[in-house]
Amino acid sequence: RIGVGLGGPRVINRRYIADVAPMEGRTAVSAAFVTLSAAGTAVGPGLSSLFQQIDFTVEIPSMGVFIFNGLTSPGYFMFLVWFLFSLIVALTFKEPERIGLSQLKDKALSPMSSRESSFCKEEEKANGAILIQGGDKDGGADADGHGQFDETLEAEVDEKGPLLQPTGNNVAIYASVDTGADIDKGKVQTPIESADDDCTGDITASISDSRSTWLAFCIKNFSLQVWICIVLLFVDKLTMEAIMSSVPIIAGHSYHWSVAQIGSLGVLMGTLVIPLSICIGAVSRYYEDRYILVKLLSISLVGILLLIDFPEIFGEHVDHGSRYSVLCVGPFKYVYGCLIAFSGLQCLESVIMSMLSKVVPHSIAKGFCNSGLINTETGTFGRAIGDVAVTLAGLATLDMMLNVLMIPLLCILIVCLFMVHWFYHALAV
Repeated sequence: RIGVGLGGPRVINRRYIADVAPMEGRTAVSAAFVTLSAAGTAVGPGLSSLFQQIDFTVEIPSMGVFIFNGLTSPGYFMFLVWFLFSLIVALTFKEPERIGLSQLKDKALSPMSSRESSFCKEEEKANGAILIQGGDKDGGADADGHGQFDETLEAEVDEKGPLLQPTGNNVAIYASVDTGADIDKGKVQTPIESADDDCTGDITASISDSRSTWLAFCIKNFSLQVWICIVLLFVDKLTMEAIMSSVPIIAGHSYHWSVAQIGSLGVLMGTLVIPLSICIGAVSRYYEDRYILVKLLSISLVGILLLIDFPEIFGEHVDHGSRYSVLCVGPFKYVYGCLIAFSGLQCLESVIMSMLSKVVPHSIAKGFCNSGLINTETGTFGRAIGDVAVTLAGLATLDMMLNVLMIPLLCILIVCLFMVHWFYHALAV
């Protein structure tokens, strides 16, 4: 199972989408990625049920006996599928032009709109770019005799070359500054250890600490929009994992469902995401990501709201025929709530994934800490916290586990919705 985990190239897939897909169609491509992921999630349990019917052995001379049953057949099947996939990729795949990365670079170098400049003025001080203002490149001096440059320069690295690696303990990112020479681009230089007093007031620079790691450098250079996407993705994955992981416990304890019924709900949730993700991909060509983001967050809130048993909060026991029974969470309401919440959250992932790839700074997107890595690691951490939440809720109480789990998730989603509304103008990508 460790080997299987190492073979799951989710980081590479997501970075590839960010680098290759053009910005105007990236949300649709991300939705297709989520659609196929959901299709695999739905088909997997179905195939597993079919494999339970298999039970035979094959003896191959000099190799021994191979046993095919419900336990071993999925492994043989996955090996065959991955072998054929790897063979096809090795024979037919050709590296295309990185259009998305080029567009991100052009966006970073283009003049900023007035709507963006108010945010970026404050972020420039912390984004790791070396800002040099003033006279001419020939070391001209102002009235105070301070040598200055006219341009704002950010050294760039060849996108097809190897990623920059720290050399020793002291590394300066981007470029070295010399008052008597041009900027030497694309090189990693040791920090300037000494400088004349005349130069200290002329260079406005924000360079990552010489002893900091690449991860610290990337985190330091995350913009406001990147942090918003990270928070939304974390909450999205946490909520999805909490819903999915709690289904066997809640449905088994409260509604006495069988394993087959629980598995059928999982297949239904995965299958419903497919047409919805296709619709999101189509709608993304006509609406901005931030608009779709608000709608999907609202849909997810409705689903979570259906999963809260309000009479149970006040310790009331409501009979089935009572007029307040609609506020209780019965089997059908539980299914509807799970379907609506999970579908909204799953489709939300594709929008956040696309938005994150559009707001990550170009200097980070082309390196190690790219949007694919951020997306995958944030999602993995969110799922881990979701599993911890399910475990703690189950240990606290099984009878009220649904409310103990869903009420905090509802509050978190409401906070996220307010956050998106507050920074709505900053999410225009």
